Amino acid sequence: MHRRPRILIVDDDEDLRLLLSMRLTCEAMEVTTAADGQEAMESLSRETFDVVVADIMMPRMNGFELLYRLQEWDDRPAVIFLSAMTQVSDRIRGLELGAVDYVIKPFDAPELVARIRAALREKERLDRVRSAAYEDNLTRLGNRRSYQRTIEREIARSVRYGRPFAVTMIDADGLKSVNDALGHAAGDQLLTLIAGTMRATARAADHLFRLGGDEFAVLMPESDGDAAVSFIRRFYAALAQECLEDRLVPSASAGYAVFPEDAGTQAQLERLADEALYREKARRRAVPSDNVTATPQT
Repeated sequence: MHRRPRILIVDDDEDLRLLLSMRLTCEAMEVTTAADGQEAMESLSRETFDVVVADIMMPRMNGFELLYRLQEWDDRPAVIFLSAMTQVSDRIRGLELGAVDYVIKPFDAPELVARIRAALREKERLDRVRSAAYEDNLTRLGNRRSYQRTIEREIARSVRYGRPFAVTMIDADGLKSVNDALGHAAGDQLLTLIAGTMRATARAADHLFRLGGDEFAVLMPESDGDAAVSFIRRFYAALAQECLEDRLVPSASAGYAVFPEDAGTQAQLERLADEALYREKARRRAVPSDNVTATPQT
């Protein structure tokens, strides 16, 4: 991996959490800890982890239930059980639920580190396979399939935790004219410039997609309309600094809507964002400006 692996330690033994955290930090891993499964789920809903090392017997939510809930996640972390439960039936149950390994306490620290590194290698391999199915070939953003599974997850999280999220739709301006005047290679350059500008101006937590043709989307977790407007302004300003062939400045229009403030379903949310996008596109054609009025109209 090109970044430090992110590990979540889940155990109700505070001393063990501290011991593992210190050891894995020394192994150049970034470590977060949780005292039980419920606390772990809260961390997993906010952050992305590569490997979860979890005890089984814990208060509020045990390790089996934690793993059962993670089964629904397409991009779930690898899970290693670290438990004093020695029955073969317990190991079989954990592995059948989807754990990649089962280590019995007391454990040998170097062996556990080696097992974590093996889990990281396997997850990296699986991530490469998944990316081929969920990535747009031209821009390397998420594709429509990736967008669909991500927005479903964000809606579920918003409903569960009462936190809003914004969806911003982006449409390249004049892609057909660029293709006709300069060729499809220039059209592809326009699309990749838009994708690169999205990456440069979005937050690390935002999810970026090319839905097809000249259509893009940004899903912004825990964001309201102000956050969406701030992103659109940054995006417009940065895109205006780019240049295509013959000194042509690329252009795109954007519109947003917020769940659940503006809409209570995915279909309503996307309709409002699309309507805001096309109002913005018409406005920018009539009066070119960096000001953003691409708000939903409920």
